[in-house]
Amino acid sequence: MKKLLIATAATAMVAGPVAAQGIDLSGYARFGFEYTENSTGGFNNGDTATNSRFRLNINASAETDFGATLYVFQRAQTATNDGRQQVGRSVQWAAPRFGIRGGGLDVRVGNIGGAIEDMPGHYFGSRSAGIGLAGLGFHNMAGNMSGSAFVWDAFSSAAAGPAANNGVEVIYSMAGFRAQLSYTDRNPAPASASLSPDGQITVTGPVPRQERVAGTLAYTFGEYTAAIGFQEVTSPRTDASKIANQLVIATFGANFDQFRVNVQAADRRGVKKGVLNGSFDVTPEATLYGFLAHESGNRAGFEDFNGTSGGVGLAYALGGGASIETGVVYTSDSVVRGDFGVFFSF
Repeated sequence: MKKLLIATAATAMVAGPVAAQGIDLSGYARFGFEYTENSTGGFNNGDTATNSRFRLNINASAETDFGATLYVFQRAQTATNDGRQQVGRSVQWAAPRFGIRGGGLDVRVGNIGGAIEDMPGHYFGSRSAGIGLAGLGFHNMAGNMSGSAFVWDAFSSAAAGPAANNGVEVIYSMAGFRAQLSYTDRNPAPASASLSPDGQITVTGPVPRQERVAGTLAYTFGEYTAAIGFQEVTSPRTDASKIANQLVIATFGANFDQFRVNVQAADRRGVKKGVLNGSFDVTPEATLYGFLAHESGNRAGFEDFNGTSGGVGLAYALGGGASIETGVVYTSDSVVRGDFGVFFSF
């Protein structure tokens, strides 16, 4: 019934002739160096490595005679040593996101953004949305707990993402109020095996069915924004999935002329994390920002992640959409990370 109502509302919004609007291109590039204490994969297989990313966003839309807009969002991206996760990766296309919007209502299917990912105040910091050039692990997000990171639906820049899991979401906004509800349904898959060039056999799966429901409410009043969100995993009903995926989070932020502050708190099945973020415009070109966070309650085997983390960053605008970005982070499990480079958007 839930998915039927969403489909009915979307169909009603677009009944009638459609007029083309065009295609918009945008994106960014960043390149520099990163450091991760006691890691490998860098120069001489050490701690320091290059870091780069190129991202191209494609937006296409058309407007009906009734005022509703049909649109599709597509992304192409390539990266090298991006957080030591993607080494020398060639260009990859994300699965598209399709949508219909009008009258404050926005209905999306495919590679959706996800309610927790899009929640106001969840991301804070540099142009990477974290600390420094490339985020440095995004430890300044309350929902991103070290023992089990990024366990929510989010747009995938290099794969199918929620599109592979029947992703659908609805967003409604009006007069400072914003509500978002997202849903994905990952179908089960049998176990599979692969053979590496050196003869190693890797078995993956089986993958159980998993449904995720997430919702957020946010309200902006003057210079302040408050938001609250939740995520529930409805299957499988195992202790592991509950610990890793059920999430409640709240954020509050204030944006003044030269100073911004952001407070976050989250609870994921007894694992708690609180974050204080802040930034200050030292000069018209230079912005200094930082965070302090504390995480507790991690289950057996993840106790090392209980503790305090913090970081600082500096952004210096060069004009023309370009800036120098640098930062350093100390994680809750006592690892030092840092990066430095150039970021430009178009």
